Amino acid sequence: KNGEHDWVFDLDIANELVDNFADQDFDTMIHEITSGSSDGALDSTIQLVMAGRNKEWKEDVVSSLRSIPTFGHSFHMHKLENAGHWVHVDAVNELTQLMVDGLSNTRR
Repeated sequence: KNGEHDWVFDLDIANELVDNFADQDFDTMIHEITSGSSDGALDSTIQLVMAGRNKEWKEDVVSSLRSIPTFGHSFHMHKLENAGHWVHVDAVNELTQLMVDGLSNTRR
């Protein structure tokens, strides 16, 4: 709004993602948040960063995420090929660039 951003790290959502990672059942939650059908979700965008060296990202899960109706609009996925679990350590420059690009794109 007016070129301003609110940086929000929603601990409840982060905990839910961690709790559900083994099931890899993210579709419903991401769809609700990005479609505005969840409380406070209107105008929300999710930038999902995947560690490329994490073998837990199964192709059927990635394909399912790409089929979410808001993919490419309010839901985006990024894969950092050389990053392991600690993305912010293994690929700090790439992660920082994703953040800068994401914030810049929303200002247009």
